[in-house]
Amino acid sequence: MSEAHEKPLVLIAGITGRTGSAITRGLLNSGNFRVAGIVRPASLSKPSVTEFKELGVEIRPGSVEDSDPSKLDELVKGVDILVLTVLFYTDQRPIILASKRQGVKRVVPSHWGPPIPRNVMNMNDLKLDLQDFIRDQGIGYTFIMIGWWFELMIPYSTSIQTNKFESSRNVFKGDGNARLLSTSMHSIGAHVALILADPRTLNQAVITYDGNLSLREARGIAEKISGEDFSSYPKLSKEEIRQKFESIDESTSLLDRVSTQYNYSLYVREDCNLETAKALGALNARELYSEFKPVPFEERAEEFYKNPPRYVLAVPEKQD
Repeated sequence: MSEAHEKPLVLIAGITGRTGSAITRGLLNSGNFRVAGIVRPASLSKPSVTEFKELGVEIRPGSVEDSDPSKLDELVKGVDILVLTVLFYTDQRPIILASKRQGVKRVVPSHWGPPIPRNVMNMNDLKLDLQDFIRDQGIGYTFIMIGWWFELMIPYSTSIQTNKFESSRNVFKGDGNARLLSTSMHSIGAHVALILADPRTLNQAVITYDGNLSLREARGIAEKISGEDFSSYPKLSKEEIRQKFESIDESTSLLDRVSTQYNYSLYVREDCNLETAKALGALNARELYSEFKPVPFEERAEEFYKNPPRYVLAVPEKQD
């Protein structure tokens, strides 16, 4: 058996998305894994898919939402680790059950969000419910929580016309002093590669992050790097966030619900910290991997303003 074939095979669902793509690159760069990706047939011609194929990623056409168990079994056949980076409202249970049938050793459900206790955020409660489901099935797992995305803490340049989802980052929320664990899209792949190669993280939750900073500090970095003054951008006080949180009802759109509940958790309750993560049973990846040196936030801000990422978030107006 060749050395390459002895490496564990990681199957990633969502390799064409930002998080999935970053994790795929991190696993490839580590040299410790064989990597495969689930790609919907309609996305097979995307340039990123072609690039990953050239880098040695095995492409498996299909969908985690396929209703045919035999097709899901085929997707995960021969896989050692399944990593899901799909949107939160995607039903991940069928492919997790297929993973159990096919003997997958470890599953990583789609969490990729900050530590939040139950009964604060509907989306987070669904993630915690899925974790309970996985435990009940007796499948090997790793639950990965992250800091709040640094890329969402700095505003767009005043010259950029933003959509509704993008414009939320331009709002200065709370008093700006809440310190958040923060993660960069550029470092998440390297961290995941370390976590998945580590037997200590099997059947554990893990919190991974680059550092911690306040929104006020992030805004200062943004103004220094961009040379712009963002003081005229909209502001949302703690009390306004609390009022919006308390007014959520059945008529609230899914995007507004998610945004408001995140704001309440991050900037009013200040949940995004190590204490919350440890209360949820998480190991600290920065303690496990002291050798990991994240790129400074200032350098990430420089990259952001040189080539601002644009986002289109496809979510239904209401969740069934």
